[in-house]
Amino acid sequence: MVKQRKGVTILIADDDEDDRLLLKEALEENALSHTLHFVEDG
Repeated sequence: MVKQRKGVTILIADDDEDDRLLLKEALEENALSHTLHFVEDG
């Protein structure tokens, strides 16, 4: 049986659009399988 790697779900609460963009770009550059969700108000 082949093990499948599960992706991680990441929730980021940040009201600064520039910070959200930087985080998104940094996470896209890695090889980690992930689902990314942003909220502006935690």
